[in-house]
Amino acid sequence: MSQAQTDSKTSFVLRRGRPHELGLLATLSTDVFHPRGAWFSILQNVKHTLIVWDLQAQFYNRFYKWPEIASSFEPPISEYRYALLVASLSNGNAIGMTELCVAPCPIDKDVLEGLGLSLSAPYLSNLAVMEKYRMEGIGKALVRWCEELSIEWGHSVIFLHVDVANVNAINFYKRLGFQQQTRDVTWYKRIGREDMSEQDQIVMYKLLDSNLHSLKDGKAIQDDDLSLQE
Repeated sequence: MSQAQTDSKTSFVLRRGRPHELGLLATLSTDVFHPRGAWFSILQNVKHTLIVWDLQAQFYNRFYKWPEIASSFEPPISEYRYALLVASLSNGNAIGMTELCVAPCPIDKDVLEGLGLSLSAPYLSNLAVMEKYRMEGIGKALVRWCEELSIEWGHSVIFLHVDVANVNAINFYKRLGFQQQTRDVTWYKRIGREDMSEQDQIVMYKLLDSNLHSLKDGKAIQDDDLSLQE
């Protein structure tokens, strides 16, 4: 999908991420979640650089090796779906991004069964928009594209995590129709990310309508954009 957005102050395009820009996207995401400090804030800037390097390696692995990564999940899944999605200016420069993959659902099995959902579903992560381009519908457009892709992949729900203290992000997703759910703390171990298990996050999910309005009519979707979300 490559779609010009014309109704916001900034004209932007939605497209798939490209191999040569993985480092730039890692910097974009890190700038949103772990901003650089002043020039004299040596420790903060060193931390920023290390996070960029680590995130670039993660992007590289997911971009090129997703089937290998997904095959190690518990429970194992055979649907190796992954998409790196970008919002960019007309000159190609990325101003926003997110990732979408099919992964084990991060809520308890009993809850999933009560909702009539399967054990795996699309999972949205790393939604980030550059500060100067927020409040223009870019974050919402990326989320809507993730919803469309999830439906195209044959799923009826989409999941994500948000830091419990990030009220702006929680409210952003609630406005888009997401609901809050108690997380399954074993989920991180099942996807090989024990390092994240102590983070205080909540799960949000949205049941999807197969008649979801398409972005292909060329209209930007106006709403508050996300500033921070894990």
